Amino acid sequence: MSIITGNKESTATDSGILTDREIETIHEDYHRTSKRWGFSAIQAIAPCDADTLPSRKDFRPVRCYDLSTGGVALVLLKKPDFEHAVVALGIAPNLTHVVVRVIHQRPAATGFIVGCRFIRKVELP
Repeated sequence: MSIITGNKESTATDSGILTDREIETIHEDYHRTSKRWGFSAIQAIAPCDADTLPSRKDFRPVRCYDLSTGGVALVLLKKPDFEHAVVALGIAPNLTHVVVRVIHQRPAATGFIVGCRFIRKVELP
């Protein structure tokens, strides 16, 4: 699978998930070039592992902090105990489901700001 990211082309593993180095490269590229927009909206998140999508009942509300073309920052009450998740963005029934990977986290007044990199869009069963 080939993914175009800006001026670079990355290859994904057979599972469709980018490798750690590819994610870091994309993160470095977007960190320098992606504009971020404040996005204080309630969306939905469901933690998952790299190979298995969550079911629709696994989603819970999450407050977004900001949004860019490369990812989304979320506000969580505690440190995430997951590496991957699916974020549902939009207003039902027009939701876009995207696999994300936690890239960084920092303490905030109301918990933690968790920066997530978009990996791929998915369709839930």
